Amino acid sequence: MTATFTPQLLGRAENALRALLLRTLAGSGVGYEEWVLLAAVIAADAPRAEIADRTAHTLRIDPARVDGALATLVGAGFVTADSDRVRLTPDGRRWLDARRAVVAQNTAALLDGVPADDLAVAGRVLAAVTARADALLATASAPS
Repeated sequence: MTATFTPQLLGRAENALRALLLRTLAGSGVGYEEWVLLAAVIAADAPRAEIADRTAHTLRIDPARVDGALATLVGAGFVTADSDRVRLTPDGRRWLDARRAVVAQNTAALLDGVPADDLAVAGRVLAAVTARADALLATASAPS
């Protein structure tokens, strides 16, 4: 049976991948929003506001929820935050490295045997869908 690319298929894939990640995070007190925020912190040494904006945009959530995720990470001792910067702590680095190793194993298992050409096509399609959705979100008004 050949899979057809549909929003439902994309949603099922996203849900399955998120569930796999959440299983990796289970018991840590860190959820998906905190995970994405950590990724933004380690991706760039940027001002706190820029990291918060990037995370809110990536997740398409209200910035107040990013503040909550940041409070969770500070409370866990994984980051320090002042008015200017968010920084990963040594404990945060160890915790993150351990979970990233599991994510890397899961990613390898997921992609094992998928031809490189298929992965390239999937990447182009997902990038195009994301760009188009972002464009629609930027121009469309919410239903009344």
